[in-house]
Amino acid sequence: MAQPEVPSPEGDAEERRLIDRSAAGDQEAFRQLVLRHHRLVINVAFRALGELSLAEDVAQDVFIKVHNALASYRHDKPFNVRHAIANLPPHYRDTIALQAFGELSYDEIARALDIPLGTVMSRLNGAKRLLRERLGDLVSPWEEANTA
Repeated sequence: MAQPEVPSPEGDAEERRLIDRSAAGDQEAFRQLVLRHHRLVINVAFRALGELSLAEDVAQDVFIKVHNALASYRHDKPFNVRHAIANLPPHYRDTIALQAFGELSYDEIARALDIPLGTVMSRLNGAKRLLRERLGDLVSPWEEANTA
């Protein structure tokens, strides 16, 4: 099994510059950020939803939300959301992706994954617990906005 790619310090510095420029209104910098992360977002959404057109819609929604939140991005927190989500166990990653990216209800997630409602709740709690451990207080605002 291949290990996830770990960003280099140079890559992190370049990404920080792109984020700062994007937050200042530089559309080309934001386009570069989208190009860097588009494939991962599509892959996670496709794995969770099983349909490319839905995955593309979800990716578009994700990047709109990212764009709108750039001004509040904090470099002082040592985290990488992409790696935190990608490194979740698959059953947690797929479940949280359906809730966060697909904006599905617990019942819809249960039907999509063909699992009991209680399992959905357990997996979401586990995923949020792991993300909270890895991302600290940055998860709290997201978690409050995405609870069913």
